[in-house]
Parts: sequence; C-alpha cells; structure tokens
Amino acid sequence: MTDSSDTERLGVGLADVAFTKWGWVFRNQPIGDYGIDAHVEPKTDGVPSGRPVALQIKTGQSYFEPTPEGWRYRAKGNERHLHYWLGHTLPVLIIFCDPETETLYWQHVTAERINYTPNDWTIVIPRNQTITPDAKDAITSIAYAAVGATEDPLDETMPFLPPSVADAIRRVAASEPRGTLRLAVTLARGRDEPRLAVETILASRPSWLERGVGQFEAVLGVYSVEHGHSDLAARAFTLAAEQVDAGAGRLYALAAAFTAGTGDLPRATELLDRAEAVGAPPVLLAAVRWHVQQLNETDQVPVPDALRTAPPHELASEPMCLVILGVDAGNRRDISGVVSYAEQALAAGPDNSGLQLRMAEALLWRVTDGSAAVPAEDLRRAENLATAAWQQRRRWAGPSEQAVMVLLRKHLLTGAYTTMINLATPMPQGQASEQEAGEGNIAYLGSIAALALGQRDKATEFVDRAEGTPIAAGLRALVADPDLPRDEQIRLWQDALPTVDQHDLRVRGLYRLAALGAWPFPELEQARESGVLDPVTADLLTARSEAARGQVQAAVMRLRRHTATTAGAVELLVEVLENDGQYDQALQECARGITRFGEIVLDAMRLNLLLRSEQRDAAADWAAQLLSRTELPAERRLSLRRGLIGFYTVRADWPNVETHSRAALGEHSGHADLQWALIGATVNQGRLDDAWTRLQQLTPPIIHRGALGVWMGLHAQFGFTEADITTALDSLTRWSDDPEVGAQILATLMHAGGRRAPDGRPILPDLDEAGLQRFQDALRDYIARYPDGPIRAINIDGLNFAEMMRAQLAPRAEQDRLLVNLVRQGRLPIGLLAAARGRSYAQALIQRACGPIVAMTLDPVRFDRETPPRGPRSTSRSWWTPARWPRPHCFQTGGLYCGPCSPNLWCLATCSTTSRSPVQNCAAIPTA
Repeated sequence: MTDSSDTERLGVGLADVAFTKWGWVFRNQPIGDYGIDAHVEPKTDGVPSGRPVALQIKTGQSYFEPTPEGWRYRAKGNERHLHYWLGHTLPVLIIFCDPETETLYWQHVTAERINYTPNDWTIVIPRNQTITPDAKDAITSIAYAAVGATEDPLDETMPFLPPSVADAIRRVAASEPRGTLRLAVTLARGRDEPRLAVETILASRPSWLERGVGQFEAVLGVYSVEHGHSDLAARAFTLAAEQVDAGAGRLYALAAAFTAGTGDLPRATELLDRAEAVGAPPVLLAAVRWHVQQLNETDQVPVPDALRTAPPHELASEPMCLVILGVDAGNRRDISGVVSYAEQALAAGPDNSGLQLRMAEALLWRVTDGSAAVPAEDLRRAENLATAAWQQRRRWAGPSEQAVMVLLRKHLLTGAYTTMINLATPMPQGQASEQEAGEGNIAYLGSIAALALGQRDKATEFVDRAEGTPIAAGLRALVADPDLPRDEQIRLWQDALPTVDQHDLRVRGLYRLAALGAWPFPELEQARESGVLDPVTADLLTARSEAARGQVQAAVMRLRRHTATTAGAVELLVEVLENDGQYDQALQECARGITRFGEIVLDAMRLNLLLRSEQRDAAADWAAQLLSRTELPAERRLSLRRGLIGFYTVRADWPNVETHSRAALGEHSGHADLQWALIGATVNQGRLDDAWTRLQQLTPPIIHRGALGVWMGLHAQFGFTEADITTALDSLTRWSDDPEVGAQILATLMHAGGRRAPDGRPILPDLDEAGLQRFQDALRDYIARYPDGPIRAINIDGLNFAEMMRAQLAPRAEQDRLLVNLVRQGRLPIGLLAAARGRSYAQALIQRACGPIVAMTLDPVRFDRETPPRGPRSTSRSWWTPARWPRPHCFQTGGLYCGPCSPNLWCLATCSTTSRSPVQNCAAIPTA
C-alpha cells in the first residue's frame, strides 16, 4: 500500500470516528470510480433517519490552496466527478482532512458554490466549518432538506436563459458537455450584464470555447439577439461561421442581417457574399439580401422570386425570413400582411419572446386601424402574449421594457389608466422594476395615463424618472400646466420637438401645436417631408390646426375625407365638432365611427359627449350597453358602475342603485363606497332588516358623512355594542368641525337610552365608567364649542317647563304643520313625510311632536300587548274592520295624553279623520 493510500485512509478513518461519536451510521464506500468515499446517515432518537449524505474525503495539502477564508479545492480538469456530484440524488459533502492536526473541514457541494475557470473548477472549504459536534445540526439540516443540487446540473441554468439559448445549448451538449456546462453557467450568472458576459468570453477565448469549433459562438449570437445587442450577435455569428464545418452560410446570412440592423450596410453586403459562397439556404439568403437592398434604396424593391414563391414550410424553417417579410408589410401599411407573417413566425417559435411581442404589436395595430374583426379578442390575445414575454424576460433578466410598453399601449386603447399607472410605477408601489420605470417610453405612457386621470403631480413623477433621456424635454412640455399662456405652450413644444426621438411623443407634440393653432407650422412640414408622418396623419393635423384657428368648416371637410379609412380621423372630427358646440353632429359622427371601426376610444367619446350635452338618460343607456361587453377592462367597468349609481341616486331610483351596487361589488369586492351604496339603497327601500344584515356582513369603514348617517340610523334601530359607541365617538373627533355631525351622533345616543332592539336587547349597552365619562366629556365639549347648536344646555330653575319645551319644539312643529298642509292640499305625497322621518306618517308626527319624550315605541312585541280602542257605537272590534272603512282615510295626530308617572301606560292620541267620519275618542289603556 502506498503512502498516498495510507494518507487517504487516515482521512476516511478520522471521519468514521468523528461521525460514529455522534451516534450516526458511517458506511465506507470502497468503490471510488465516482468520487464518493463514504456515506453517513444521521440518527433520530437512536433510529436511522433514512437520509444519508455522500462524502468525498480528501487528505493532505496537495489538493488544496490556502485562502483567507479556508482552502480552495481545485479539480484540475476532472469534471466527471463534478457532474456526478451535482447530479447525485444525495447531498454531497467534500471533506478536507488536515493530517497534521487531524482536523476535518467540510463544504456542501452545490452548483452556486462552484467557480469555473478557463481550464478547471474550484470550490472553497471554509476554515470555520469543522466536523465537530457544533456542525451536527447543520449537516442534519442538509440531509433532510437537500436531495442533491439538481437532477441535471445543466438544467439548473436553463430557467435563467432565454428558451432559444437553452435549446441551442442542449443541442451542443451531446458533443461537447464540458464546455457546454461552463458556457451555460457563465451566461446564466452574467445575465444582469449580458453584453459584458459575451464580450468577456469572446475576448478571453478560454480553451473550452475553442473545443466547441464555432458551436459556442453561435450560442453567444443567439444570446446577444435575445438581449438586444445586434452588433454582438453579428460578431458572434461571424466567428461561428468561420469555424463550423456545416451551416456556415446560414450563420453568415444571420450575421449580415444583424449587421444591417446596426446601419453598416457595406459590411452586411460583404457577409452576404460570403454566405452565398459557402452555400447559404437560398430563401434566407434572398430575404436578407432583399432587406439590405431596401435599406439602401429609397424606392420600393420588389420581393425576390426565391422568397415570393417559397413554400410555407420553407419559410417556417427560417423565422428571419418571416420577420423580414413582416417588416416590409409594415412599411407598406399592409396590416393584414403584418399579422399574417407575425402569426407564421410565432408558430415556428412559440416560446420566443421577441416573436411573441411582434405578434402582440401586430394585433394592436390591427385594432387601432379598425380592421380587426373582433377587437376584443385581438386585445385579449395581445395582452396575454405581452404578459408571457414580460414574465419570461424578467426571469432571465432580458430587455423587459418592450413588453411593458406593449402592455401599456394595450391598456391605453381600452382606457385602463389606473392599470397603466400601476404598470409604469416602480415597485413596491407599482409593478415596474427600476430599470423599466426609468425607460423613457414607459415614463411617457405613464404620464399620458396620469394626465388622463387629472393627476398632474403623478405625471411629473414619471417625467422626473426619465430625466437625462432624449425624451425628457418632450415630457416636460407634455405635463406643462395647461393654463400657461398659449404662446408659452407653443414655445415649449417647438423647443422640445427637435430633441424628441420617440415617434408617438413627436406626433403628440405636433398634435398639441395644431390644437393650439400654431401657424405657420414648419414642424408639420418637416415631419411630412422627413417621413416621420405619413400623408394622412399630416392632413389630419393640418385640419386640427385649421379648427383651432377658427376655420371649422374647412377642418370638417378635410377630416371627412378620411373618416372612412381611419378611426383617428373620426376622433378628431368628433373633437372639432364638440368644441364648436355641434353636439348632435358629433354624436352622429361618433356613432358612424363605432359602427365602422368598433373603436373602443370612440365608445368613451360617445359617453362623454352625452354627458357634456346633458343627455343623461341616453348616457345611462349607453353606459349599460358598454357594461354588457365582457371585454371591457375592469377599471372602466368600475367607473361606469359608479356613474350609474350616482345617476340613479340623484333620481332616488333605489332598486337600480341596489342592482348596480351589487353588480359592482361582484366584480370589485372591498370598495367601501359601493358597499355603502348597496346598504343605503336597501335602507331607502324600507328594508331595514336587510340593510342591517348587509352592514354586519360587509362591515365597511365609515368613509364620509353620508355613510355615518346610515351607520348611526341602523345602529339606533338594531343596537350598539361598546365598540360601536367607541366608533361613534371617534367620528366626533374625525368631523369635529361639523356641528351637524356632532349633533346627529350625540342626539342618537341620548335618544337611544331605554329603547330596545327588535330582538329585545337594549339599544345602548351598559357603558363602563371610562366609556360613560368619554360620552359626557364629548357632550360637554360639543355644547361648549357650539353654544347655539342643535344641542344646548338648559337651566329650568324658575322657568315654566312647558313653555321651555314649547319654545324648543315650536320651530319644528311649524315645519310639520306646513308639510301637513301641503299633503292635505295634494301638493305633496304622504309618503314623502314617511320617507323624511324614516317611519310611518302618524308615528313620525307623534314622535317628533314629543321631542325628547318618547311617546310611542316601535317594538312590535310591546305593540302586541296593547288593547285596541273601542268606538262609542260598538263594544266589539268591528270599528277597525274594512267594512266600516270602505275607502282610504288619512289620520292625523291630535292632542297628547302623557302618563309621566306610569311607565306601563302608553300615550294614545285623539284621532280624527279628514273624511266625514265621526270623531273617535280613545282613552289611555294599560298595557298589562
């Protein structure tokens, strides 16, 4: 046996002794082909756990390099063991045995602890991790929690790479596994700085890269494309084409395409010549050469025959051809062609985030153009595709800003402005990452949404995030105060436009200049001549400028030339007609545009037109029609529901208020205003039991004074808890500046004393000393603050109590008298009095007339104990029968008989009818 083997046995023996002292099961592994020297299994309460851990034990300094943290184990080219350890079904510990001190140091082998170098790999074993009793819990946790770092070490990197890159790596792995793992790990770890990761590999030229003979460079090219670095992609594809044995022509053609994207057309042409020389696929070669020619020529270049006649399966094999054809269709404004080519490309690469976003953008274009057969379906699909691309790119740290922009444009089309603000706002307040929120286009769209909701401060926040970008000046002009003098607004846009390189913002700036009536309008002519604006858009903006300068008729005639072909012309025409006060004409044009284009923006314009022209019934009908559309964004649905609730509230149409409140809560649960609308509508329909049940179920916070009134009224009917009393007194503090609110709360609580709820419980609970003191303090404070308010302190010493009460009640009694006279004259319905008092007419008058002395109770149990009065002409109850009263009668209360000394006596009124029936006198009747 050699000294080396003796040394190794020393390490295994020391490990055996150490783990055995712990009471664990140690099993030597005599077969060392896979780098596992032993297994150790923890015991729990003396019973083997069934959770073994694999051990690789190395003894002696020859394997390790000292570091400040401990020792670095260097594999020196042996990756077979690493693959085995990382893919092991058991957790693997590497143990370093120092033979001089007989100390054992350990480390758990996981992929994230492996450091790859150009020719080998290393792992650090910390100096503070020793096989001593202190490590027992840590190793036990590893045994129970870990099942090995991964089933396949290569698979661990895949989620952090674009799917197209992962596919390319898997294809190469069969022929060059060692370099493949290194490349995958490097790209996954460098995903936050993808350009640096690729440039470092290409510059350092590690030995494993050379062994890939071009395959790894091709992977780097795909990686660069996904991360948006066309120049790096062109360089990597070129390097790959120079080394591979097969497929060089295709790689040269791809390099040419991406080189053209950087603007270097001579270099792209040179690469195409190379591609042709080594036999590039004819269809791909024809497509890229045609694309380069188009970039180099001002006139239209016809589609080459090889591309035009290529069968679909051949095009599908090269998605780049479909992308080029789609770009050409877009330049020709052939929207159906754009959608068709995007659809074919996506079918060829369904997981490619770039193709997903291309498809989503094509669908949005079809919607805005008005050519979508079912706009809602296109919008839904565009959102799903953009969301999938956004989530995928975030996973591998790709350029997710483009996906956010597509989502924002989709929500802009549907008017989901709150959703847009949330998307564009950085976390944790919103959903955007810091990088996404700082992108100028995202800041622009967030500003548009904030301005649409009247949130100018929020719009300014978005502008501040884009400070320092080329778009910043245009955004400052966009969010400028609209009350600035017209000439100053014009100057802001004229100064900003030359610096703005974002197309949408430039068009919006030109629109603002047109709407402000700027003339002459050199910016418009420059945009037309440079191709920034197509002729139709330029004509529309000319019309808007004419309208702003008072030439409305000329503007209308110019716009009508385009209303059959573009929804934008309809929008501008409606705007011009409305600004000119021609509401009926604007509504007609809007209706025609909706029929022709199905434009969602026009739906909103029609609703706003109806509201601004005071056609509220028609607006309510249109809102109901919009709500019937399932594709309407949740934000818009909520806004429409609230509008209808307000509309029907003004009309006191409580059943409709209840219907829309309930429907809104079904879609947007938890909104307190909707909860109170539902409860209030139930109260106003007289269904107090239902209202109380809903209040108990929903428990909405008291958000305004109206909600407080409903809350106090229902508790006054069904009872307060001690917590409710606290809430009521807290509301006094909340609305301390409103004497009416204070009077409502305090008077309700005072009048509730001694009353009982329908279930027999006291309306007011017995308050503890602190609660009672707080109420008394609140009452004294209220009287002190509002000495002339509805609640006043009185001193009856030396005063006639009856006169005092008469003086207090006379104003309200006079009001009641006037109301009763109006009812008698038929000018007011009796139900109005009942609604105003919240109870039946006679009961309301009796209770009101008595003031603080409760003359009647609404407790049905106590009512049932009364003996009905008997008329003078009969000793039976026939006086109350319908036969004696063949037609409706109106009763009014007369004089009151009070029994102040007997709590068991009820006060009954002398009643007289307004008909010619005889007067019936009723005496006080005991309840016992």
